Amino acid sequence: MNYRYTTQVPNQVLDTFLPTLTGAEFKILMVIVRQTHGWQKQRDRMTYSQLITKSGLSRRIIADTIQSLIDKELIQVTDYHNNQLHTPISRKGKTGIYFSTRFFTCAENNNKVCTLQHQGVQKASHNKSHIPKLTKQNTFIQGTKRISDSERIQQIRFEQGNR
Repeated sequence: MNYRYTTQVPNQVLDTFLPTLTGAEFKILMVIVRQTHGWQKQRDRMTYSQLITKSGLSRRIIADTIQSLIDKELIQVTDYHNNQLHTPISRKGKTGIYFSTRFFTCAENNNKVCTLQHQGVQKASHNKSHIPKLTKQNTFIQGTKRISDSERIQQIRFEQGNR
């Protein structure tokens, strides 16, 4: 499949937040996801005019929706210097308003996930490994010799005892 002209939406948005979002909140959130994640940015400067054009919502609804998403801690709104703009009063009159999402990008219990670099798929037709999967007999592959689960457990216990 070709994902060249797509934007990946974090699973957390669809699995956790979608049932609780209104239509306007979902539209604005998707615009922010598109402008940030879609262009591999941490944050993006957007004007209300851009939000109106991309979402089809009115200025008043956008202002209320942005505040709602901030209250739900789904987005973060800052100025050029990364100062938080949590209230409509703090955003009023600002020319450079930056939007970002507040989704988790790392597994909560495994920070190593964040540091791993993505390995691209090779551009060859044979990019799968030739190691067979476990069979129905639940055997473990050791080199070219197959051993049963009970033999493997004994082997692991023996190895742990020698440490």
